[in-house]
Amino acid sequence: MKTRLSFEDVQQAIADLNRDYRSQLKLESNESMVMFPPTLGNGYVRGIRLREGLDLSVQKYVLKTDLLLHGQNLTVEAACASLTFCLSGQFTSTFPGIKSNITMKAKEAGFYTTPYAAGTLEFKAGEQIHLVDITLSPALLLSLIGQELAQLPQNLQKAVQSEASQMVFHFCDTSAEMAKALHKIIRCPYHGKIRNVYLEGQVLELIALYFGQFCQPCSSPTALTVASLEEQETEQLYKVREILKQNLMTPPTLEELSHRVGLSERRLQTGFRKLFGTTVFAVLHSERMEYARQLLKTQQISVGEVADRVGISHRGYFAKSFKRKFGSTPRDYLKQLNKQLN
Repeated sequence: MKTRLSFEDVQQAIADLNRDYRSQLKLESNESMVMFPPTLGNGYVRGIRLREGLDLSVQKYVLKTDLLLHGQNLTVEAACASLTFCLSGQFTSTFPGIKSNITMKAKEAGFYTTPYAAGTLEFKAGEQIHLVDITLSPALLLSLIGQELAQLPQNLQKAVQSEASQMVFHFCDTSAEMAKALHKIIRCPYHGKIRNVYLEGQVLELIALYFGQFCQPCSSPTALTVASLEEQETEQLYKVREILKQNLMTPPTLEELSHRVGLSERRLQTGFRKLFGTTVFAVLHSERMEYARQLLKTQQISVGEVADRVGISHRGYFAKSFKRKFGSTPRDYLKQLNKQLN
């Protein structure tokens, strides 16, 4: 016997469950969860929105019947990039345009982009499936990889640059370092906002470990890594970034930031370079540009108003900064959006 479900069926089941049983499940505002009905199997799928464009899913279940999960004819907004880690069990994927099936097994990690989220996943009955899945928006993935994009294999470069509009798959064995980060995610001891900071840190480490295998390591003996930061300091630095995101128009000074999170200015600046690979100001500037692009996409306001909302009063500097990050001026970006809509 084989059960067939669409991605839309699963999404609707999650929405219904969260609406009816959120208080009993004790879920946080950014969480969703669905328990398998007894007729289908035993287990759960738990989703957590870490931030816009970055979602974490932990799945653990045993099926009583084979399950065929399919999606098709979805919108272009559904295009995504995923990094999946299989801790136990296995499943098979079938996608349009790909002749052979793709099977992912335990202790494997896989990166794939699926335009329009189309395809079919098949899970067999009787196997314990345990997956950790990271879903990224194409724009976020590109911003995280940055200049190291040129070091990736050609097929991965094209998939990232095309904003996941091209299908690509790449698999590797789960390394010991990846396994440690996965264990921390599954055994996360925190709750509330601290939990989100902690989980996002582990997710970003997994992304770095996966794509780092293609990049040349830094030969400097003083190379800075996330692992060199103490866990408490890492949480404080993520808190600083969140403060900056919430105060783009009037950001606090370095002195004010250091007082608010309990770090010296020197530790704050050094920690930002270790964790984010750049300065506090550069992170603030990047967040401003990302928010500006979001406003241009979703708000019917002028370029000048967008500049004001992100805290940049000089229109020329705003236009140059936007073009440097996204390849076109704000006005040209708006024209491109209008063409796509028409």
